[in-house]
Amino acid sequence: AYEAHGNYGVKYDLTFPLFNDTNEMRTVEMIMETPVKTDKALESLTFFDQPPSRAHFRGTVKLTYRDDRGKRVQQYWHLLQQQGQPGPALVTLRLKPRSKRNIRLTLFYPPDATPPQVVTLRSSR
Repeated sequence: AYEAHGNYGVKYDLTFPLFNDTNEMRTVEMIMETPVKTDKALESLTFFDQPPSRAHFRGTVKLTYRDDRGKRVQQYWHLLQQQGQPGPALVTLRLKPRSKRNIRLTLFYPPDATPPQVVTLRSSR
């Protein structure tokens, strides 16, 4: 590749511990996104309203977690993301008050991907 990023073929096996330390039910979404690459220090991620048609990430990710009923789930997603494209919620979980749960994300970084990719955990009531 013209710009060798050094992570092609690397296996990422990430576990995200979730903990609801409130007395209210919380909803948590896991999202994988491909924001606009910039060398400027910004306070938030930037996305295009209309992403260009050039793919920046094309690959399969595996999620392992316990669903809201406690059942163990393995879910596979094949993602195709353009530069500057926000991603879909890969999983949405409802966390009971004072509860803990993990989401495990596994992927091999594809050889034709262009960074950056970001895993976002978004929490709401």
